[in-house]
Amino acid sequence: MTNDSQQEPLETMTAVIDHGELVSLFRDVAALTEVIGVNVKGPAMSPNADAYRADLPEALQLLESGRARGVQLRYQHNDSLWMDTLSPTTHEDQWQLVRIQHSLDEAG
Repeated sequence: MTNDSQQEPLETMTAVIDHGELVSLFRDVAALTEVIGVNVKGPAMSPNADAYRADLPEALQLLESGRARGVQLRYQHNDSLWMDTLSPTTHEDQWQLVRIQHSLDEAG
């Protein structure tokens, strides 16, 4: 069943980014967006394996050092809510980026 109030499908993008692109992403999010939240997932066998909140510089440092299994950035930009999830790949200095865009109306 469909109606006018049904939400449109989400926009999703995936990419593998290198260190320079990772640093640029964090710099752009800090300078050009309204950051809503940053969550970090620690290494599986560490006391910080559960997700916890961090700031952008700490999250970037944890990704660069390999001490984070993943980072989720949530931010508002151009009338949309964006969620970027970053995780290390099997290649040194490369990260998987999954970006999801929601309209602010859909995000509530």
